[in-house]
Amino acid sequence: MSNTLIQNLSEHETKFEFGNKRLSRRGERMVKALAKNSGKSLPQVFCKESDLRGAYRFLGNSLITPKSILKPHSAETVQRCKTQDVVLVI
Repeated sequence: MSNTLIQNLSEHETKFEFGNKRLSRRGERMVKALAKNSGKSLPQVFCKESDLRGAYRFLGNSLITPKSILKPHSAETVQRCKTQDVVLVI
């Protein structure tokens, strides 16, 4: 995932809904941690072994897909577009 996308997800208080509250909370915490440490690897961001294991478990979960991660960002983008008179898409 690109650094810009992670920062956008973090800036807009992204609320994930993966169908599991714990997964959703972990996703929100991970986005914040990754945004603070842009450009670093997972082991550099999640220094505690338990946090790193949790990050890998999160990413390995079948409920976590690129589409499910992007869903709240896409919905927020659509809402912002609706408030504009003209939207340019490139």
